[in-house]
This record gives sequence, C-alpha cells and structure tokens, in this order.
Amino acid sequence: MTLPAGAAAAAIAGALQLFRYNANGLRLFVPTVDGFWHSFWAMALTAPLFILTMAVGQPSQRTPIDPAGLWAGLGMIFILLWLLFPLVMVRLAGMIGREDRVVGFLVVNNWISVPANLLQTAVAFASVLPLPAGVGEGLQMGVFLVLTVNRWWVTRLALGVTNLGAAGVVLLDLLLTVFVFQVVLTRLAD
Repeated sequence: MTLPAGAAAAAIAGALQLFRYNANGLRLFVPTVDGFWHSFWAMALTAPLFILTMAVGQPSQRTPIDPAGLWAGLGMIFILLWLLFPLVMVRLAGMIGREDRVVGFLVVNNWISVPANLLQTAVAFASVLPLPAGVGEGLQMGVFLVLTVNRWWVTRLALGVTNLGAAGVVLLDLLLTVFVFQVVLTRLAD
C-alpha cells in the first residue's frame, strides 16, 4: 500500500510531540483502517535501526547459534513482534470495550516506534564506547524506563484506558517481546 505524500513526516512529527508529552501529537495520525496499514511503513523505517542495534550489541558473540541462523532468527523476531502485538491488541480491545479506539492506538503505537528505535540505536552505539564501568548499562536502563513510561502515557491517551489498563497493555507488549525472543532463539539453539 502506497503511503500518501507527507503522511510519514506528519506521523513522525506526531510521535515526536507525544515523546514530549504533548497530546496534540495525536492529531497528526490517521486513525483509520487505511492509516493502520500505512503505519506499517514504520516497520520499514525501523528495520535498519533494529539491524544496527543488534549488530552493535554483537549478539553472535553471546550465543552458540551460527551467525547466519542468528540473523535469520532476529529477522523472524522482528517480523513476529510487528504482527503479533496488533493481533493480540485487537482481541484484547474487544474484551475491554475499546474496539472503537484500537485502530487509532495501533497507528500511534507503530509510528512511535520510529523515534523510540532511533533512540535505542543511539544508546546501543554509546554503550560500546569506552565509558566508565556501568555507564553504558545505566544509559540503556534509563532509556528503557523513559520509553516504557512514555508508552504507558501514549497507551492511556490513545486507547482511552485507565492508568492500570495502560500499564497492563505495556506489560503485555514487554512480555510478548521476551516470549518471542525466548521461543525463537531457543528453537535456533536446538
């Protein structure tokens, strides 16, 4: 599906506003079914960032999996995570009475991944610099916390759920991520 001219720039501008906790950023997204499909262009934008982040972390040095198999597995993980969360959220939205807002939420969720992945990639590069002990890990933890809190706020805003409901959605996403990584990497190691 072709992305309308200026749509990606508007969505990324909206994502950046949401990172500054400016709720007006929601106005820059297209919360329709077409907007949902267009938001998967964010996947194309984040793929190189994911590859860079994984390469900088040199995962092949920490696993018994051959490098080609590892990179194929990481590719599977990337695709599965992009597809699994929306499928789970559509089902969950029906259970919590948010069917009317789930498409808009998923549009926002997809587009905010672009600046989030850019930040994670920058921190991954910074973490391999000769920094004092613990600084790289501290940066990674700090960015993880900042992104998690922001995802909670954006989820609460875009999905229209309570604080606890938003925390549950963010936790679900984190658990899905850990689960997919574990299953795919464990299968590759066998």
